[in-house]
Amino acid sequence: MGFTRLIKTFVPGVLLFIINVGYVEMAATQGRGQYVLLPLFATNVSIAVAVASVAGIMLGVLSNMVVFAWANDRLVRKPFDSAHPWVSETERSLTRRAVHIKKAKHLAPQVPMDAFDAEYLLTSEIPLDKDTFLRESYWYYLEFQMNTALAILVGLPLAVSGVYAYVVWLGLSSTGGVILGTLAALLLSYMILWLIQTARLNYKRHALKRISMLIAAVRTAESGAPRVAKGGGRPRQRRLS
Repeated sequence: MGFTRLIKTFVPGVLLFIINVGYVEMAATQGRGQYVLLPLFATNVSIAVAVASVAGIMLGVLSNMVVFAWANDRLVRKPFDSAHPWVSETERSLTRRAVHIKKAKHLAPQVPMDAFDAEYLLTSEIPLDKDTFLRESYWYYLEFQMNTALAILVGLPLAVSGVYAYVVWLGLSSTGGVILGTLAALLLSYMILWLIQTARLNYKRHALKRISMLIAAVRTAESGAPRVAKGGGRPRQRRLS
């Protein structure tokens, strides 16, 4: 889990750091006619690595905040809910049954039904390792894909400007720079859309497997079958007196 927690923020954060360095250098060459950061990083690799690591963590956390607060809901969850309304309806039905089985409404009558989470009400029926695997195998990679898409979106103007400037520097016509810059923009836009699409596919698989897990947990709780231990494995057997 530690590895997946790291890559979903740190790798896109380092990419954002490199992109921001590119913006700084582009502004410096236009204003002062020379690079500012690249000569420093080239002669002091240890400083470059340290700055990139710290900035990567900070920018990665900031990127993940944007993804968590806006991008996931608008670009992943809502399209999925619109395309598969039965999933949310099934989850609400399972939550109501879990609330009834666990007598949660009797213990906390002031809590609205929408505030209950069937997955946490059924922790004694859901093996901890299965729940952890489900979260890690889909959700963390989904956020990595969305963070990477955000980083590419931030760097898209820089890439287009860089391609255009490089073509002109080579002595080719500005029309060629515009054409190649447009092709670069289309390629990066396709990469962003592809990452969003793969994130949606990840979320779909996660949601369907989660529904299956909740159905099995509710059925186990209703039938009164022996509960599964927290770490998974076989159900505990009752001793005969």
